[in-house]
Amino acid sequence: MTNSDVQKRRTDLALIRRAATRILGLALTIAALTLLAGVQSSQAEIATPSYGPKWLANFCVGNEQCAVGDFNGDGRDDVLAFVRDTQAGAGQGDVWVALSNGSAFAAPQKWHDFFCTGSEVCLIADVNGDRREDLVAFVRGGGGQVYVALSDGVQFGARTLWKSAFCLGDEVCQAGDFNGDGRADIVAFTRSAYYPASVGVVWVALSSGAGFGTATVWNNFFCIGLETCSVGDFNGDGRADIIALAKSAAGSPQGAVWVALSNGSSFIASANRWNDFFCVTDEICGVGDFDGDGKEDIITFLRNSYAPNNVGDVYVGLSSGDSFAAGVKWHDDFCVGLETCGVGDFNGDGRDDIVAFVKDTQTGARRGEVNVAVAGGSGYRFTAGAKWLDTFCLGNQQCGVGDFNGDGKDDVLAFVRDTQGGAEQGDVWVALSSGASLGSVARWHDFFCTGNEVCLIADVNGDGRDDLVSFARGADGDVFVALSSGVSFGPRTKWHDFFCLGEEICNVGDFNGDGRADIVAFLRSAYYPSNVGAVFVALSTGSSFGGSAKWHSFFCIGLETCGVGDFNGDGKTDAISFSKSNYIGTPAAGDVFVALSNGISFVSSADKWNDGFCVGDEVCAIGDFDGDGRDDIATFLRSTYGTSKVGHVYIGLSNGANLAAGVRWSDFFCIGNEVCGVGDFNGDGRTDAVTFLRDTQAGAKRGEVDVALAAGAPYRFSPLLPRVFLPAISK
Repeated sequence: MTNSDVQKRRTDLALIRRAATRILGLALTIAALTLLAGVQSSQAEIATPSYGPKWLANFCVGNEQCAVGDFNGDGRDDVLAFVRDTQAGAGQGDVWVALSNGSAFAAPQKWHDFFCTGSEVCLIADVNGDRREDLVAFVRGGGGQVYVALSDGVQFGARTLWKSAFCLGDEVCQAGDFNGDGRADIVAFTRSAYYPASVGVVWVALSSGAGFGTATVWNNFFCIGLETCSVGDFNGDGRADIIALAKSAAGSPQGAVWVALSNGSSFIASANRWNDFFCVTDEICGVGDFDGDGKEDIITFLRNSYAPNNVGDVYVGLSSGDSFAAGVKWHDDFCVGLETCGVGDFNGDGRDDIVAFVKDTQTGARRGEVNVAVAGGSGYRFTAGAKWLDTFCLGNQQCGVGDFNGDGKDDVLAFVRDTQGGAEQGDVWVALSSGASLGSVARWHDFFCTGNEVCLIADVNGDGRDDLVSFARGADGDVFVALSSGVSFGPRTKWHDFFCLGEEICNVGDFNGDGRADIVAFLRSAYYPSNVGAVFVALSTGSSFGGSAKWHSFFCIGLETCGVGDFNGDGKTDAISFSKSNYIGTPAAGDVFVALSNGISFVSSADKWNDGFCVGDEVCAIGDFDGDGRDDIATFLRSTYGTSKVGHVYIGLSNGANLAAGVRWSDFFCIGNEVCGVGDFNGDGRTDAVTFLRDTQAGAKRGEVDVALAAGAPYRFSPLLPRVFLPAISK
């Protein structure tokens, strides 16, 4: 797939997923903006806060209306300001856009000179399905006209009438792709505007790409009274659904969140409560896909109505497809006071980020600032370790990780080996992952990996399930395989009869990129001097390993630690070497070398990709921790650095040409003699961390298996620098 194909696919998914509406604060009406402006005028600034990444200055100020959308179709969300009636004369109704480059917004440009004035309700949505978001204005009074201005990627076109007699008076107007055809449609929530005959009726008019069709009733009773109405694709089926949040105690239990799913022609008659307490009082509610799983989640900004230690907290409730999880704090200092809060995918990675428009809440250089906190950003990206399994992989049993049933989630395995005698010798036990825990333990093989064999895990036949590979290494050099059926491992079968002997280092990887794991042997200094550093590979045919061939003449020598991973993301496994210590004849401690695979060999001259990573007794690991398709490196410090660094975990991310300096992703995980490992346990494409406690703890903790998920808590948004809070506002 080419880069343009990837970008188009990412853009398609983003536009389908977000259900088109991008005005901030959900149903933040013009009346609410006016009220906030009045409160703001009495707000005294008590200090100048210290912010983090500023993406734009002097944008969307005063009572201008801020919005977010992908206006040029490049897969990255941009920002927009409706001038509305905040300026007189020629400036009235101007629309300004600042495009995102993934790390900042460009200089604003005027994209329209008269759109969205007076009391019109203006939204952002891709109404013609060209993957560029357009402008939609609901007049509401008089004839209920709906106007559209289409984006061509550099400006918005003429203001054109697309519908009459839709979303009148106090009805709530929104937009989303309700039938899944790629074009945003319009919806009107009557709430209690026509009591009692039409309370809660929801009307939809579908887009043809050139206009909105006849309005029809899609639900007879949804989002009533003072509930907040909005839209989003909450089950990830490509159709926008509707949501109601009971922020106050009027009408339904305060904090209840209701969802009615779209079936393409209506919203299900019986709405379901998806959360019991989320976004109450004057919190700012929003919708976005924050974990990048294709299902939109809910978010709330606490802003200014809480005690100082809670001001600026941001909570996210992730969607499972049929409910929202309890809110988890993803940020503790973002969008405070009267700043305007919003969401959008500003770096195009498929995860929605958060944005704060400072507007006039600050004076001087900070007036009009736009700040972004990126989802899955810096700070800790692993959750705090949580117990996923009890009493597994004890004593000297060998612990392993792999996807044994092919469901995209890594599971755990224990080789009993020779730690038990009799019938139990060589047993292999597996516990499958559900994405949130590890299930019951079952025996998948009754005699594999005993004695001095080196046993590894890899998908050698390309069926998507990881299998067992055993290297006998003795004089015969036999290599055995047991294939996974998804519920057990098959018979132990010889796949090669002379490979990886004696002290050679055995490993597995897909070195030619055909989807089947091959085997590799690093000779290091086993055959001094003629074959020092030689690297041999035997490719898998799907039923055996072929003849071995030399793929490198001098790589990973002496006491260096040899490994494999796809570091440039081309689908072919490469070779890596960690120089953990300063031994004679080896590079400096901490040097990391990579030799890329071209499908038939490793490049003749290996390159240094990092010069200070994983030394001494640290445990080195390899995985794709940020989910970008390139393998990265990890080091677990365990207990080698005194109390201040015990349990620290550092990650060095790959950019395809080198590995970045290590950044701490966890400050207490896998200590002492625990067994540290990595694997994608929840199937989100990002490698997580696992620790097997085995016998390092007594009592109930003996045999525990803990997992720390990548991109997890405590913060999944990049943190801003410490700042001084403005006081809470009383209304």
